[in-house]
Amino acid sequence: MSTRPAVADLYTQERQGDWTIRVANTCRDWAPRAEDLLARAAAPDQVLREDGRSAVYRIEQLPGAPPGPWVLKSPRWKDRRTINRLTTLYRAGEACQAFVGALRLQSLGVTVPEPVMQMERRRGGMVVESWWLYRFAAGGPCREEDWPQVISLLGRLHAAGLKHRDPHLANWIQQDGQVTALDCNPRRALVPPLAAAYDFILLRNSTPALEPLLPLRGTLWWRLATFWDDWVHGFRALKKRLRGGGRQALPDA
Repeated sequence: MSTRPAVADLYTQERQGDWTIRVANTCRDWAPRAEDLLARAAAPDQVLREDGRSAVYRIEQLPGAPPGPWVLKSPRWKDRRTINRLTTLYRAGEACQAFVGALRLQSLGVTVPEPVMQMERRRGGMVVESWWLYRFAAGGPCREEDWPQVISLLGRLHAAGLKHRDPHLANWIQQDGQVTALDCNPRRALVPPLAAAYDFILLRNSTPALEPLLPLRGTLWWRLATFWDDWVHGFRALKKRLRGGGRQALPDA
């Protein structure tokens, strides 16, 4: 039987005005209040991204917090998209999923940017605005000597019955030989060995030279995942052709 704590035991939840706040247990003594975090969002130290898809701000220091820097992120596009809002009637919003996913990875021994807290505001039962705060992770691209560590960390997710869903090599960085996972929001795998094989194929697609190191090569699961990957790429190519077909002139005979 696993001795790992349930993810829900790794954070506390409370209400602050219109906001539901979730704070990692390790940060409860100093985590900022909702109004303070919103004030920093209005005056960040650096704008890393600010467009219709997301707002990502760098904050050098927070009152009473350990030394930063920190990153404050809001998934604007998903918070504002009607279909995504409707799904939050029965499940967590995007920022909450990212926060809980980071805590889950930590519990598995996977290094991630330290998750601090998450906050969301609902209207009519739907998430309409959300943010999450985590420590800025310094590092550079993974080198060839870091590949086995990436594969091993990915294997920890699979051993826990989870799938990464976007494991391309750009979503892993290294600092002094320590590999950190970025933008990983793991999900429970319905068919774990198939999901594991597909994760490894996605990693292979980003860096083909990795393939000789990957587990499950040559297995039935690998062949099934390859078939699925080919179908996905073919379907995307078809959609692209259909979207562009009406705008392209016919070639001269």
